[in-house]
Amino acid sequence: MPVLSVENLRVGFNYAEGYGNAVDDVSFSLAANECLGIVGESGCGKSVTALSILRLVQEPPGKIAGGRIFFEGEDILAMDHESLRKIRGGKIAMIFQDPMTALNPVFTIGSQIAEAVAIHTNLSRAQTRERAVEMLQKVGMPDPEQKANEYPHQLSGGMRQRAMIAMALANGPSVLIADEPTTALDVTIQAQILDLIEGLKAKSDMSVILITHDLGVVAKYAQKVAVMYAGKIVEYCSVSSIFANPMHPYTVGLMESIPAMRNIKGGGRLREIPGIVPPLYAMPAGCRFNPRCPRVMDICKLKEPPLVTTSADHLAACHLHPEIKSAG
Repeated sequence: MPVLSVENLRVGFNYAEGYGNAVDDVSFSLAANECLGIVGESGCGKSVTALSILRLVQEPPGKIAGGRIFFEGEDILAMDHESLRKIRGGKIAMIFQDPMTALNPVFTIGSQIAEAVAIHTNLSRAQTRERAVEMLQKVGMPDPEQKANEYPHQLSGGMRQRAMIAMALANGPSVLIADEPTTALDVTIQAQILDLIEGLKAKSDMSVILITHDLGVVAKYAQKVAVMYAGKIVEYCSVSSIFANPMHPYTVGLMESIPAMRNIKGGGRLREIPGIVPPLYAMPAGCRFNPRCPRVMDICKLKEPPLVTTSADHLAACHLHPEIKSAG
């Protein structure tokens, strides 16, 4: 049984221009000690999917409109508030994109981590403080005793991210959701943060959902990958399979936009995917990628392709594949 299973999740938002689903019929599962990478451009629904798992979508304007999310056999979307509080930050934790806005500016780092521990344990105030310092030490924070007394604005970007990770891991979660944990960090610090998450995952037998724009990060750290576009998963398989044989033109476009030595040495331009992700309230008919797809066909503009198995455990949603024609 998977640790976490998302089934047919739909999350919608009301805008002045109309209603649209940011997440539309999304399904995936996460096994114990597995890392699932969720990849796609900004606006594809990655973060909304992550927030939905912990029921953090703000209502209104958002609404979880359908689907089920099972954690250890229980449906999170059917839980009462008290049951949800025990899971949120305890058994399932999240590292948010921007630690400067996620951390409270008027409380010290140590007090914020200690509070997260106090909510889920019966430890004394002194013990929660001790746990906070211990977690800062585990995530490689220099001089953790001193840093626990400092405020978010006194720390560098990399240190703030380490503090966020310490807070997320303070209660020993079974699942860690890392929503673009290296945003706005320089390349060296990015590698350190990702290696840190990988090392802690291995030590604690934790499962990880890693949300990122970077397929290179997925290649190094994940075992499975879900490619999202305009609120839907368009390709879902093992990491080795997606790099050996990408089945969706959007995935191919993402891969071709990765800088390579041949571009640098030859002075060539990077390839790009033309256009932008459509707004939620104005999705095109048929396949949502068809206005930007270099291999678009007439059927793509009329009928939305289902996500079906194309080979072994490789799923894709594209009319180019005969399996989808027979399923339709």
